[in-house]
Amino acid sequence: ESRRACQRALYGVLQCMLPVLAPIAPHMTEDAYAASQLAQVDGAPDSIFALGWFGEHSAWRSLLTAEEEARWASVLQLRDAANKGIEDMRNAKAVGASLESQVLIAIRGGDGVSTESAEVLRALCCDGAQGTSPDALRYVFLASQVRVVEGVDELESLVEAGTKPVVVETEAFGEVVIGVAKAEGAKCSRCWNYSGRVGSDPNHPDLCERCAPVVVEEFGMQAAPKTPVSV
Repeated sequence: ESRRACQRALYGVLQCMLPVLAPIAPHMTEDAYAASQLAQVDGAPDSIFALGWFGEHSAWRSLLTAEEEARWASVLQLRDAANKGIEDMRNAKAVGASLESQVLIAIRGGDGVSTESAEVLRALCCDGAQGTSPDALRYVFLASQVRVVEGVDELESLVEAGTKPVVVETEAFGEVVIGVAKAEGAKCSRCWNYSGRVGSDPNHPDLCERCAPVVVEEFGMQAAPKTPVSV
């Protein structure tokens, strides 16, 4: 189901991007259009230049409730704040790429609403048993880790030197404080994410908990290839 959802999302991206890119890269987009399912639909034009602009599917709006729309709009607000913090770390030469960072989240206030918001965000941070959940916030923020901490004081003690926490007022979560710090753990040689579980599979000591099962299941590599020794 998750794989099909990803395929459908990528198909929608293709529908949107090909007409936009066609004037800039006409030959590439024409070839991509001819090879895609877009050209196989009954009544589809022969050329990308006759396709026209992509219109939003009305059915897409019905996939989310009003509450879910507000939640994801708020998540995108948090992502903007996280991007600012990561850029500050880059400017301070603390990190190079965004995957070298982790995002810290705290909810302001101690009432029941803030507690509920923190639990919702913790659920969104959940990466699944194998670290493959497509909805995990670390994929949305393009960071190696996203953590919901207990309060603003704890967050301020963890943020990277030279960066300042950002306060974001959101519809779904109330007042949220966003901070950034260096990612914990080691770098996975396959996906470049940082994780404390890199090497958890002894046969693949340089792969994280997400990549090792993929290499084993998809490519049948039970052990890392040995590096030839030059004589």
